[in-house]
Amino acid sequence: LAATRPFYNLLAPLLRQPQLPRPGAFLKHALLTPFACRAGHADAVPALLQTARRAASFRGLNTVALGGAPGVPHFRRLRGRRYLSRLYRVDWPGLPLNATRLDARPCLPDIGLL
Repeated sequence: LAATRPFYNLLAPLLRQPQLPRPGAFLKHALLTPFACRAGHADAVPALLQTARRAASFRGLNTVALGGAPGVPHFRRLRGRRYLSRLYRVDWPGLPLNATRLDARPCLPDIGLL
Protein backbone atom coordinates (compact mmCIF):
# COMPACT_ATOMS: atom_id res chain seq x y z
CA LEU A 1 0.00 0.00 0.00
CA ALA A 2 2.86 2.38 0.77
CA ALA A 3 4.22 1.93 -2.76
CA THR A 4 0.87 2.34 -4.55
CA ARG A 5 -0.64 5.16 -2.43
CA PRO A 6 1.15 8.00 -4.30
CA PHE A 7 -0.01 6.67 -7.68
CA TYR A 8 -3.55 6.12 -6.46
CA ASN A 9 -3.66 9.65 -5.01
CA LEU A 10 -2.66 11.07 -8.39
CA LEU A 11 -5.56 9.28 -10.05
CA ALA A 12 -8.11 9.72 -7.23
CA PRO A 13 -9.35 13.19 -8.29
CA LEU A 14 -9.82 12.00 -11.87
CA LEU A 15 -11.79 9.00 -10.58
CA ARG A 16 -13.75 11.24 -8.20
CA GLN A 17 -12.49 9.22 -5.24
CA PRO A 18 -11.00 10.41 -1.95
CA GLN A 19 -7.25 10.35 -1.61
CA LEU A 20 -5.62 7.96 0.82
CA PRO A 21 -4.02 9.72 3.82
CA ARG A 22 -0.39 9.26 4.70
CA PRO A 23 0.34 6.76 7.51
CA GLY A 24 -0.49 8.24 10.91
CA ALA A 25 -2.63 11.05 9.48
CA PHE A 26 -6.15 11.77 10.67
CA LEU A 27 -9.03 10.83 8.39
CA LYS A 28 -11.11 13.83 7.30
CA HIS A 29 -14.38 11.98 7.62
CA ALA A 30 -17.83 12.63 9.06
CA LEU A 31 -20.97 10.65 9.77
CA LEU A 32 -24.26 12.03 8.53
CA THR A 33 -26.41 10.77 11.33
CA PRO A 34 -29.15 10.69 12.35
CA PHE A 35 -30.62 11.18 8.90
CA ALA A 36 -34.38 11.26 8.77
CA CYS A 37 -37.17 12.95 6.90
CA ARG A 38 -40.78 13.36 7.96
CA ALA A 39 -43.22 11.06 6.19
CA GLY A 40 -44.57 12.68 3.05
CA HIS A 41 -41.55 14.97 2.64
CA ALA A 42 -39.21 12.63 0.77
CA ASP A 43 -38.88 15.23 -2.00
CA ALA A 44 -36.67 17.23 0.44
CA VAL A 45 -34.07 14.44 0.69
CA PRO A 46 -31.96 15.46 -2.35
CA ALA A 47 -31.72 19.06 -1.08
CA LEU A 48 -30.78 17.86 2.42
CA LEU A 49 -28.05 15.62 1.03
CA GLN A 50 -26.70 18.39 -1.21
CA THR A 51 -26.56 20.76 1.75
CA ALA A 52 -24.69 18.14 3.78
CA ARG A 53 -22.21 17.61 0.94
CA ARG A 54 -21.55 21.34 0.69
CA ALA A 55 -21.07 21.61 4.46
CA ALA A 56 -18.61 18.70 4.42
CA SER A 57 -16.65 20.24 1.55
CA PHE A 58 -16.59 23.63 3.31
CA ARG A 59 -15.09 21.94 6.38
CA GLY A 60 -12.42 20.20 4.28
CA LEU A 61 -13.77 16.69 4.75
CA ASN A 62 -12.89 14.01 2.23
CA THR A 63 -15.69 11.57 2.93
CA VAL A 64 -19.10 11.42 4.56
CA ALA A 65 -20.87 8.24 5.62
CA LEU A 66 -24.63 7.93 5.47
CA GLY A 67 -26.67 4.97 6.62
CA GLY A 68 -30.05 3.87 5.36
CA ALA A 69 -32.34 0.98 4.74
CA PRO A 70 -32.07 -0.95 1.47
CA GLY A 71 -34.52 0.16 -1.16
CA VAL A 72 -34.65 3.86 -0.26
CA PRO A 73 -34.90 5.47 -3.73
CA HIS A 74 -32.82 8.57 -2.96
CA PHE A 75 -29.94 6.51 -1.59
CA ARG A 76 -29.70 4.50 -4.82
CA ARG A 77 -28.81 7.68 -6.71
CA LEU A 78 -25.86 8.54 -4.48
CA ARG A 79 -22.31 8.05 -5.67
CA GLY A 80 -20.13 6.14 -3.27
CA ARG A 81 -19.39 2.77 -1.84
CA ARG A 82 -21.96 0.43 -0.46
CA TYR A 83 -21.23 -1.14 2.87
CA LEU A 84 -23.65 -3.92 3.73
CA SER A 85 -24.12 -4.96 7.33
CA ARG A 86 -25.89 -7.78 9.06
CA LEU A 87 -27.58 -7.15 12.37
CA TYR A 88 -28.17 -9.87 14.93
CA ARG A 89 -30.68 -9.89 17.74
CA VAL A 90 -29.48 -11.30 21.04
CA ASP A 91 -31.85 -12.48 23.76
CA TRP A 92 -30.63 -12.64 27.34
CA PRO A 93 -31.81 -15.37 29.71
CA GLY A 94 -34.30 -14.03 32.22
CA LEU A 95 -35.22 -10.92 30.20
CA PRO A 96 -38.96 -10.69 29.50
CA LEU A 97 -39.77 -11.52 25.86
CA ASN A 98 -41.78 -8.32 25.35
CA ALA A 99 -38.60 -6.33 26.06
CA THR A 100 -36.95 -7.74 22.91
CA ARG A 101 -39.97 -8.13 20.62
CA LEU A 102 -39.41 -6.59 17.19
CA ASP A 103 -42.08 -5.27 14.85
CA ALA A 104 -42.13 -4.88 11.06
CA ARG A 105 -40.28 -1.53 10.99
CA PRO A 106 -36.74 -1.58 9.58
CA CYS A 107 -33.94 -1.55 12.10
CA LEU A 108 -31.77 1.49 11.34
CA PRO A 109 -28.78 1.67 13.69
CA ASP A 110 -26.57 4.71 13.79
CA ILE A 111 -23.95 4.48 11.01
CA GLY A 112 -21.26 5.17 13.61
CA LEU A 113 -22.03 1.84 15.29
CA LEU A 114 -21.39 -0.30 12.20
